Amino acid sequence: MSDWYAIRGNASALPTDPKNMRFRPLGVTIVGLLVRIAAVWQLAVGIFCISEALTPSRASRLFQGQYLGSVSDGYLWFAGLVAIAFGLILWRVAANLVEGDPAARIFVVAIAVLNIIFALLSFPWGIAGMIINLLVVFLLSSSTSVRWFAESKFEAKRPSAFE
Repeated sequence: MSDWYAIRGNASALPTDPKNMRFRPLGVTIVGLLVRIAAVWQLAVGIFCISEALTPSRASRLFQGQYLGSVSDGYLWFAGLVAIAFGLILWRVAANLVEGDPAARIFVVAIAVLNIIFALLSFPWGIAGMIINLLVVFLLSSSTSVRWFAESKFEAKRPSAFE
């Protein structure tokens, strides 16, 4: 018994001990999943825009029925690259959100509030997006998630040239 203690140390001080574990609230996990889905959607839209710009005949089945005759290829390239960049940013924000980064929480709530405003401007068609974004704001503003982010010991992992 003493050899085990000498080799392993005090097991109750380990982070895997249930007394020392911090469990992520379910709401934060759901929001992290929703942000990942939004990131994949943004990446797909960016790829679709760039593929439409590369299609010479504009006969793509992706945008069939949409009027893209006056949209230039440069605009589609720009929109596609912006969508891909925003998708990559959202992917990283989702990773930081589920790790407990308070800045990621503020960013997601701010984007959700902007989406709610835009959904109100396009009211009959934006109701589904408004409901999802209201759910995101509610889940990230609940007392359990606010407490979890406040007690978080998140440290940004920045690469260092000296390591």
